[in-house]
Amino acid sequence: MNMRCRIPGCCGGASRWGAYCNAHKIRDRRHGHPEQETITKAILAPYVARVRKRIDKNDTSELWGLLEQKWSDTLADCRCYLSDVVDQGVPLTKTKRGACGELLKVAQCVAPKDVVETALAMYLLAEMEPRRFKSDRAFLFQLVRRVRGLAEVNAGEWYDHRSGRTKRVYRDLSPRTTLVMAEMLGDVFGCVGLTIARKEVEEIEGRSWMKQRTHAALEALV
Repeated sequence: MNMRCRIPGCCGGASRWGAYCNAHKIRDRRHGHPEQETITKAILAPYVARVRKRIDKNDTSELWGLLEQKWSDTLADCRCYLSDVVDQGVPLTKTKRGACGELLKVAQCVAPKDVVETALAMYLLAEMEPRRFKSDRAFLFQLVRRVRGLAEVNAGEWYDHRSGRTKRVYRDLSPRTTLVMAEMLGDVFGCVGLTIARKEVEEIEGRSWMKQRTHAALEALV
């Protein structure tokens, strides 16, 4: 007897040992959750703008330089790890090797400032639009996808004969490699990203409270 996919509204059949149909299984592997939608560059753009505004507002803060230095230190650790594997025969962890290699690919063609802005924007998006993420795991997968998306080297192209257009697609990592890479990005940007997100929410709530007081004061005028 064929089992139905567990996703509500999906009529696909699940495999004998699985819970999802093939399409949702692929989405789970690619996006961190079978129902997670892709966070596109366009979706993230307003939050990148907010991060840039916050940076400009605090342009004398040493925090931004420290973040870029922390990013640089992480890349140096990646190089050391890969070098030790090759030169000294250190036992190889495939997922760590893959994660280190992907971070170095990003660093080769993306300015540290762009990585900082994108990573912080993802934490801001998660705070202000939490419903966009189906789970914490899904957020981590989207964080990795958006950072990797900064590097053209991670994109491939294929020709869609139906539409007559060339389309771009990003090469997927294994889920384990994605999670290791997400952990490394979280170590660099997580604390600052969560703090900035909280400050943005506090400012929005403060402006809303001020509007309410102003409205009440206007209503009280005689």
